[in-house]
Amino acid sequence: MAKPSTARRSQSRQGERPHPSFLTSAVNCFLTAARLGSIRAAADQLHIAPSAVSRHITKLEAALGAVLFERLPRGIRLSSAGEVFFYHARESIKQIDRARSLITDMQGLKRGQVSIATTESVATAFLPPIVAEFWQLYPDIALSLHTTRSSSAFAGVADGEFDLAIGFDMPPDVPLQILASAKLVIGAWIPKDHKLARARSIKLTDLLESKLLLPDQSIKLRSLLNPHLRRLGTIEPRLISNSTSVLQLFSALGCGVSVFTKIDAAQTTEEPSTAFLPVKELARHSQTLQLCARRAGLSPSGLALANHLTGPIRALSDF
Repeated sequence: MAKPSTARRSQSRQGERPHPSFLTSAVNCFLTAARLGSIRAAADQLHIAPSAVSRHITKLEAALGAVLFERLPRGIRLSSAGEVFFYHARESIKQIDRARSLITDMQGLKRGQVSIATTESVATAFLPPIVAEFWQLYPDIALSLHTTRSSSAFAGVADGEFDLAIGFDMPPDVPLQILASAKLVIGAWIPKDHKLARARSIKLTDLLESKLLLPDQSIKLRSLLNPHLRRLGTIEPRLISNSTSVLQLFSALGCGVSVFTKIDAAQTTEEPSTAFLPVKELARHSQTLQLCARRAGLSPSGLALANHLTGPIRALSDF
């Protein structure tokens, strides 16, 4: 039988090469030898025989199909291929070390506690399904949820009282890092059976015939509404409240129209009882919902929750 040609023998040997990603010992020997410029010095540092280092490097060169070192009278020097492999191997080791660190953190997430300060609307209309999903992944992480005004939530995190804050329009002088944000338009929550419910957008004047349910002066949105309300003349709201949940409940019962962002209503049924319509006069205004933490960093449990919240918050953005 005729012997296979040299080219076919070469292809056969290439097909039998082990994948370099499995040659962790060889890569370690390569990186050490490249850094020290010597097979013997690498062997001394790794506490193995020089011949073992040479075998590992030879195995790696065979796997890659390239010579990685130029052998010099004194020591070794990276070849062109060796320089390319050195850069990428070093970066891969960094990524592996980071992955190992993250896995270690995840293994420590069997138990933990995270405190959150946020507004009532976020706590009732946004967080529950996301936290329920989070607990599917981390069932033994306990949460402490405190509802307050946005400014108090941010201040509480800055003072170390809470781990995370979710609120609107953090003042620029608050020393927190913003992990995620979403810009939300301001609109009206209208009962589904209202004559305006099928419109795409409305004007504030369209609401004059409706019974208005408005936030009181303690809620920041009211300061945005006041100039527009004054231009419309004397308006007697049917209800004023410092509770967004209260206003939304009355709106859902058909008692009137409330003005907020879309996050201020929990639509938990298949047939929502209210429709959200942007208000044209308020189109240039928006409120920015922000997830914030101290710059010093978070515990593994806090980081896990923050990462879980980041995507849903960004998905809310209207801009």
